[in-house]
Amino acid sequence: MRRASQGPRHRRQTGASGMLVMAALVMMGVLSAYGVSLVTSVHTAFSQELSAARAAQAAEAGLEWARFQITRTSAPVCPASQTLVLPATLAGYRTTVTCVLTGTHTEGAATVRSYSISATGCNAAACPGGVNGDYVERRVSAWVTR
Repeated sequence: MRRASQGPRHRRQTGASGMLVMAALVMMGVLSAYGVSLVTSVHTAFSQELSAARAAQAAEAGLEWARFQITRTSAPVCPASQTLVLPATLAGYRTTVTCVLTGTHTEGAATVRSYSISATGCNAAACPGGVNGDYVERRVSAWVTR
């Protein structure tokens, strides 16, 4: 025999906690994706800054090399254009050095020569070089007399 109904049937509500768990998982996924993109952009910016600093050091090294060629050798050597391949921490960077004799004048018994030196450091096979997204170039110049 069947019992008489004692009022409306109460259904158990299920799934509310499941929806909260799903929402929490979606939020964690969104925050994780944001964190990964943030870390990636910081890493890219740091890498570009490091490349720029190395290109600047490569250019300075080329400038110092040219100064040495002019001032420290017995006869001044001023190469019209020279590309230097750099070692150690600057491996992969090049420096193109240009030198121009800009004038001569006499001071007493000595002849003084003036030179314009320019050095371009970059992370390509030749400077100035490519235009890809990783290309970095820095240029320095100086005047030297001897």
